[in-house]
Amino acid sequence: MTAFAVSGRSPLEVLRSPGVFAIVATDALVFEAILVTIAAPVAGAAIAASADGSVGATLRRLTVVLAVFIGTSFLFGWIASRAGALDAIVLLQSRVALASIALALASVGALCAALFADVLDAAGAALLAALVAAAGLIGSGPPSADLTERVINAGLLASPVIAATSAARIDLLRSATLYQLSPIAHRRFEYPDWVSVTAAYLLVAGCSLLAMAWKLRGYRTPRIA
Repeated sequence: MTAFAVSGRSPLEVLRSPGVFAIVATDALVFEAILVTIAAPVAGAAIAASADGSVGATLRRLTVVLAVFIGTSFLFGWIASRAGALDAIVLLQSRVALASIALALASVGALCAALFADVLDAAGAALLAALVAAAGLIGSGPPSADLTERVINAGLLASPVIAATSAARIDLLRSATLYQLSPIAHRRFEYPDWVSVTAAYLLVAGCSLLAMAWKLRGYRTPRIA
């Protein structure tokens, strides 16, 4: 209330300001990146298991779920863009990168569903891999002092959360919390750009789906005595 009184503006005017929209849009994308890291591998494993080993059906279902998620994210970003809080080019670039990340993590989950007999084991393995990639470098602690800049940059690209936020030009590592907790934030590094993020995660998605198809084909190919 003090801020409203000092600014001389009504609460509604302040809430509609581009600055407030920018803060909300930034927080929303960070939340979406975390959500994708957790939910996409599990969803990929569940979808692949329900598709009865069909790569085509798995890909179609993944595409539908991905389209709904990215469409919702894009709609919110478009509202922020219309309010002057987000550049339209950044909006497009960040959502393309986020879509590639979501597809890659879901594809890893689908691959795990082909590798594990139990869907819970598959979902757990995929989720563990995603969490290690997301937080491994950030939480590495003192050993990160011996890492080269090139290794750090590769680790940042491998982290879905950092990759998604950097594509939106969000300096997550230098936020108040991570700057105090992670030694990486005090090191020299370069965030990955949206093109690198999109290319790298589409490569992961493609390799995962091909490996899944190869594995399932191996199960179905009859052996000749």
